[in-house]
Amino acid sequence: MKKRVWYGSLVLFLVAVVSVSWLFFTPRVDCASRPEILTPKDASALKGKWVGRTQFGIFGSGEAAGDTVTELEITNDTLPMEGKITFLVLPRRIWQDLPSGIQGGPTGQGAVVPFKKGRLSDKGAFMLISGDNSLTLNLYNEGGKQKLVGSIHLVSSGDNIFFQGDVSLDKK
Repeated sequence: MKKRVWYGSLVLFLVAVVSVSWLFFTPRVDCASRPEILTPKDASALKGKWVGRTQFGIFGSGEAAGDTVTELEITNDTLPMEGKITFLVLPRRIWQDLPSGIQGGPTGQGAVVPFKKGRLSDKGAFMLISGDNSLTLNLYNEGGKQKLVGSIHLVSSGDNIFFQGDVSLDKK
């Protein structure tokens, strides 16, 4: 009987931790707005420069890893989309464990991630996937302004630390 109570308490605790993590890592967008469902003919809406912030956390630990100014530049308006993501002044915790394939400098210099295979998901979101690393962004129109909101997942090159971040970018 005591084991059942203990296991039940453990399950409730784990559900609470997952719920709090979900709340912490879910991007915040005005509840009244819904994401645009992008199709290949809408890809031109993404072309251009987007600037905002990425708030990183370490997946599963609840530990914040810091935030950074983020720039996304999409250089063409057809699929597959090409461009680069620039993280300015990366927090040291992220910089020291950058996934392989990301061009990064020492803390304060940020990192640049060029891409050539941007695509649209079945649900109309902009996606970049490279190995275990991914970026998913939804387009929102709020008061005549365009915003990309979503998440990024990075797996470190060394000790398998999983970074998860909320991304929010405004079109410039």
